[in-house]
Amino acid sequence: MLSLGSGLISSDRPNRSAQEIKERLMKLWAWRIEENRAGCEPRELAEELGLLGGGSSPGAFDDEWAIDQLIEILPIGGKLDAHHDVMEKLAVLSQRMALKAVTAARLLVGR
Repeated sequence: MLSLGSGLISSDRPNRSAQEIKERLMKLWAWRIEENRAGCEPRELAEELGLLGGGSSPGAFDDEWAIDQLIEILPIGGKLDAHHDVMEKLAVLSQRMALKAVTAARLLVGR
């Protein structure tokens, strides 16, 4: 989903601002998390929520929002394909938000 979002945000959309698209994708993301919590098979949940780490472009979403989402999805089954990319990003984020970066890294490594 966020991979899709990064493409939409960076593409040229004459009728919608990048901020509007970003806000809509964030609302969609929140809705999907709640829907999945309500009764999805763990495997399906892992596949869908795992898209978070699947290549969102740098700066496409607010770093704090993205790390909060990572911390939220990992305990409920989210799976990431690009562990090394996420860990590199967490290392950078640890300069500004150490507790969240360490929490996310711990959750990722503990999987």
